[in-house]
Amino acid sequence: MRIGKFGTSTWNVPSTILNGTENAQAAFARGFFDGDGCIDFMNQKLPRVRINSTNSKGLKQLKKLLDNMDIKSKINGPYKRQDKKFIYELLLESRSIARFIRLIGSNHTKKRIRFTKIMLRRHQGLIKDEDNPPMPGSPNMVGHQIG
Repeated sequence: MRIGKFGTSTWNVPSTILNGTENAQAAFARGFFDGDGCIDFMNQKLPRVRINSTNSKGLKQLKKLLDNMDIKSKINGPYKRQDKKFIYELLLESRSIARFIRLIGSNHTKKRIRFTKIMLRRHQGLIKDEDNPPMPGSPNMVGHQIG
């Protein structure tokens, strides 16, 4: 299955994935997240789950795939990086992070550990689903939210 040339901004979510089963969609999202996603904590407290790409069209397709699984997100950008390329950020809404962890998850060891910490904090009542970090979430970048 070809999704575009490696390292380019021309990749897309294949139609076989977009029209495929939820398991196939989750596996694609997991692989993409493992490669280009990150987890951090705002103010050492609020979790953020983000996926970055130079391809806004591809991120919109990924957002649609997540929407189909009732995982809500927003696309922010473009942000200008130090190398002068523009980047877009798909940022999960706080209320969808737990669902993302349950349905998508990660095969990346460090990301799995962070997901475990998020779920533990949530179980302890330290994170509420309505907590919502400010948007956009990337310091030293100027950008705006796109549809």
